[in-house]
Amino acid sequence: MSRSSVTAIFTKNFNHTPKGLGIGWRIRASCEPQSFPRHVIEAAIAAGVAKPVQRRKPAKA
Repeated sequence: MSRSSVTAIFTKNFNHTPKGLGIGWRIRASCEPQSFPRHVIEAAIAAGVAKPVQRRKPAKA
């Protein structure tokens, strides 16, 4: 399970408590992108309540 943070837009409220971690997330729907650990975003996308946001790559000079 990767600990890196990724960004998504949540279209519905989402509660996620993975087994074995002893911590949970209660995420409210928002039009603004939100960052959470990768496993939380992956679970939300699988549940159909979030859409991933691609990070912008900086322009080359």
